[in-house]
Amino acid sequence: MRSGAVPAVFGALVSALAGTMLHQQTLEAGTVALPWGAVAALLLAGSVQLWAGLYRRRPAVAAATGLLTYLLLGVLAAPHGGSVLIPGNLAGALWLYGLTVVTFAVALLCRRILRRSG
Repeated sequence: MRSGAVPAVFGALVSALAGTMLHQQTLEAGTVALPWGAVAALLLAGSVQLWAGLYRRRPAVAAATGLLTYLLLGVLAAPHGGSVLIPGNLAGALWLYGLTVVTFAVALLCRRILRRSG
């Protein structure tokens, strides 16, 4: 199977679930909570997207992985039985909206790497 669907779906599941578990981690610096978990979740998601795109040698697979991850985050951000997995705070906003920037950047990076490698 030469399709990019398997790495895209697998990568999206890993990124969405692991990133959602990680994104609320903070470091208290005085009275300020630094959302290092959201930054780590974005790095994880970007790494998985790049892996998927390079594995199939197609930047579109990297972008599809990011898009599927974002769709899964939409499901996880919705309330489930009174519980919200991605709350509307700074870390949640960084995780949700930062993913769009990361996906775009990774698709471009993947394209550049593949062009250079021939």
